[in-house]
Amino acid sequence: MITRAVTSIIALILLFTFLVIGGNALVVFLIFVATIASFEIRYALGLKFRFGDILSSVFITFMFFVPADTVLSVLVLYAFTELLLSMFIGKYSIKMVKISVFSLLYAVIPFLLLSRLINFSTFKNYYYLAFIIPWTTDTFAYFTGVAFGKRKLIPRVSPKKTIEGAIGGFLSSFVIALLFSIFLVSGVSIPKLFVVIPIACILAQLGDLVASYVKRECGVKDFGSILPGHGGIMDRFDSVIIVTSFLYLCQIFF
Repeated sequence: MITRAVTSIIALILLFTFLVIGGNALVVFLIFVATIASFEIRYALGLKFRFGDILSSVFITFMFFVPADTVLSVLVLYAFTELLLSMFIGKYSIKMVKISVFSLLYAVIPFLLLSRLINFSTFKNYYYLAFIIPWTTDTFAYFTGVAFGKRKLIPRVSPKKTIEGAIGGFLSSFVIALLFSIFLVSGVSIPKLFVVIPIACILAQLGDLVASYVKRECGVKDFGSILPGHGGIMDRFDSVIIVTSFLYLCQIFF
């Protein structure tokens, strides 16, 4: 418990520092985080370290610095390059290619969207919700579940999660995110918050459940071990990446 708390404090200070600095420093930090997250997904799905991982690191870095409308082109070229490796190098199977491309879609693109959301988006005033909602949902769902949990949510996916915990997590994160936005953040629209926050709260829990499903299917307890007491990057950001993707999409409608 102490290890978990110390890791949380250090990680939050580091994250907050880069969020305050912003600019290219934040981009480089997110590239580092996204690269580790993608490797965690690959290794959980059974892919061992290979030359393609170094290649993907180059593509990941490139994706963060190209214009937004060319990211899909980079992703297609990456998939094509992986297929070339599969064709010319016998030990690179099509399965490896699928896992590699999936890792970029699931673990890298959301961090890229977070970078764009903070630095360029018309919805950037709301980026803090990508952190507050997932982490308050997770925390209060746990404590509510421990105190009042009786009915299992989806036991085949996550045996310890309860319906009562899910409700407690939703209500707590909704109230905290709303009050934080109203009293501590300028330039936000209250009507928008009443639309965005509830959906984000639901997506945060679904993101956590999907990550639990992936880990269970892969037979692993955690995605990694870089964060002592927590696991890997994906264990802490499994909901953040989903909420971030939703917030980025919101700029189209708001």
